[in-house]
Amino acid sequence: MSKWKKGPRAWVKWGLIACITVLICFLCYRIEAGGRQFDHEFDDGSRVSIGSPDQEMSQRLHKLCRGWGFAKYYHPKILKGDVNWDYELFRVLPAVIGASDEEEVNAVLYGWIHKLGTVKENESEEKGEIALEAGTDWIYDSSYLSPELSSLLINISKSGYIDKNRSYVSFDNIMVPHFTGEESYPDMNYADQGYRMLGLFRYWNMIEYYYPYKDIIGEDWDSVFLEFLPRFMEGTDELSYKMACAELTTKIHDSHAYAFDEAAALMGGVLIAPFTFTHTGENIVVDGIDADYPPGIETVLPGDIILKTDGIEIWDYIAEKSKIKSRSRDTVVLNDLPEDIFRGYADEITLTVKRDDEIFDIAVPCIERVRSESSNEPEPVSHRLLENSIGYIDPGALKAKEIFTIMEEFKDTLGIIVDLRHYPSDFIVYSLGCLIMPEQKNYVIMSRPSLTVPGRFILDKPMYVGVDNPDYYKGKVVLLMNECTQSQAEFTIMALRQAPNAVVIGSPSIGADGNVANMVFPGAVHTSMTSLGVYDTDMSQTQRVGLTPDIYVEPTIQGIREGRDELIEKAVEVILESASS
Repeated sequence: MSKWKKGPRAWVKWGLIACITVLICFLCYRIEAGGRQFDHEFDDGSRVSIGSPDQEMSQRLHKLCRGWGFAKYYHPKILKGDVNWDYELFRVLPAVIGASDEEEVNAVLYGWIHKLGTVKENESEEKGEIALEAGTDWIYDSSYLSPELSSLLINISKSGYIDKNRSYVSFDNIMVPHFTGEESYPDMNYADQGYRMLGLFRYWNMIEYYYPYKDIIGEDWDSVFLEFLPRFMEGTDELSYKMACAELTTKIHDSHAYAFDEAAALMGGVLIAPFTFTHTGENIVVDGIDADYPPGIETVLPGDIILKTDGIEIWDYIAEKSKIKSRSRDTVVLNDLPEDIFRGYADEITLTVKRDDEIFDIAVPCIERVRSESSNEPEPVSHRLLENSIGYIDPGALKAKEIFTIMEEFKDTLGIIVDLRHYPSDFIVYSLGCLIMPEQKNYVIMSRPSLTVPGRFILDKPMYVGVDNPDYYKGKVVLLMNECTQSQAEFTIMALRQAPNAVVIGSPSIGADGNVANMVFPGAVHTSMTSLGVYDTDMSQTQRVGLTPDIYVEPTIQGIREGRDELIEKAVEVILESASS
């Protein structure tokens, strides 16, 4: 009987302990994660309707965008994760839209931001030369804002808040920004103007505060907002919204940027003309035919110059196809559009080609290109010995640390060719650099975002490559590049060209150098940008400019027809001349 009496009390006791434990865990989770994820008011829609904004309303929304982004990246309460700033936008929008005049708009913004609480002023302790600052002069303009709102934002600008762990943006150990705090809203209603506007507001401020090359994009960023506002407000369907997102990303002119959506609405078709191409001068030239090209059908040939596609002049056709692809330079196509130009939904395209002196049309069948793991294509070879005791290295096929074995094999060669038209699969800046250089040399200066002042980029000390090594490789080192040389490949050339026996052959690189940051629009449209500044040792730009070769070489039509690699041919010639001198 006594055991029976103890039983219920034991269950109550353990039940109470379990409830308390769950409550403690919940409170710990909330404290750790911040409170914004518990705000669900607008999960089913923003309930915002704007219509087509006129000029006055556009300027009003631009001011809201600025204030929203400034508070998002500066105010400690938002940085601590305590406020769902996306949903706060939906809360304030009706008041901003319905305000009778600018004075009322400023009063609305003041009250909205002021309720976040007071901000303690902290001085930034970050040292270093400033490479770039965000354009925040507007917060000091009390005629544009109001004296009260201006004073409030100036105070917030001095917060110096460092802890970004729960913020909408955080940083890794080399200060690459990660926008992992952003919600993707994959099920958004594409007719919802509040969510559409959130997409524009979010991206505009990401670039405003965390793009290291905002000063050279060639666009007035405020004007870009006003240009795209109606684009985001118009349309009620998925494609119109995603096209607006994609075209907005092109305004930073960065070959690291792209627009990808999981629903593949931006793919532009599943069928592709089964050939590869290059360009020499102003000519788009066929340089290879896929093995799975339909047999028994007349086809283009290597060396054919493509003049028109479906009756449209080729460069006009390329311009249309590139509307949603950001490019560092307008003239580059091989790097940024290799599978997009001749992609579509039609099962054939008509090409007007020039072959020798004859111009004619060819109907080219398009296929769905499938790449499978069971492909019969041979595995790429990381290195091989050419004639005349010359080593060739394909950095795109390297295994981790394989470069040491290769250089031991090539130590007695006349020279080596490092083909950086291929993106390196292993980071060889320092491993190869220490083998081909007799001493340490500086090769690059980088800028990184400030932890305490959003929009500020600070210059690092110069970076060095090489070590004191009297037994360094004495042969000629030829580095190959073209417009497909991007990012890590460009960084590698900047380092390795410091070797005393190095020479760079080819054509200018793409001009997109620095670690990539990934972002997402509402509606799960993914994009990216270059996130760190990379400068030559004299502080000259590399972004949008590219690296310049020492010896300019590009393929010729005759060489393409004959299946020759003229850059490798020139590299061999340079090595043999060096060996004989």
